[in-house]
Amino acid sequence: MISLGGSVLIENFSIDTDFLNGLFSILNKLDRFAVVVGGGSVARIYTSLKLDNSLLDILGIKITRVNAFAVKSLYEENTLDNAKFITSLEEITKDDKRIFSGGFFPGFTTDACSVLLAERMRINRVINISNIEGVYDKDPHKSKDAKLIRRMSFKDFLNLGLEASRKPGSNFIFDLVGIKLAERSSIDLAFVGKNLKEIEKAIKGEEFFGSLVSNKD
Repeated sequence: MISLGGSVLIENFSIDTDFLNGLFSILNKLDRFAVVVGGGSVARIYTSLKLDNSLLDILGIKITRVNAFAVKSLYEENTLDNAKFITSLEEITKDDKRIFSGGFFPGFTTDACSVLLAERMRINRVINISNIEGVYDKDPHKSKDAKLIRRMSFKDFLNLGLEASRKPGSNFIFDLVGIKLAERSSIDLAFVGKNLKEIEKAIKGEEFFGSLVSNKD
């Protein structure tokens, strides 16, 4: 299960096709996978509009779905393999092997949606790919002394998440609901940056440079 941050997909309003092609090569080695794509900077543009939060959530969901459909189309073009685009969990069948999705519900980030999808597909690890290489004790963009936390429990991670804002378009550490969903189903959360070698290690369950949230020994 891949939670692909919109900030990784789109940089300076340009799609990073080189990175995506590398990611597709990794995914195509797997028997099955799902990719949930975020909205990124495009979705955050709309947070400046004077609309209520519920409407901004709906706008955000639509943008994530556009992003996800674009990534799914690029995957099919690059690999000559078929994939399925979904907008709800009810669309999944036991025969589905390659799934792409955006958001599902207002108030939920695509991170939380990726955990729900992992539950539905009985996948025990979510790989969160973003523009930073893991979870820090402070915002690394604002604090030079921020330290990368290589491994932590769900309890400690939830305490960090409680500091995050619930406003649409905010840079969450990880959706609070997503943390609780992952904990209840014992789904590990692996956080890794835009490094294909480290992403592949995280997918394989090998030691990788980033952060792992788990209650397992």
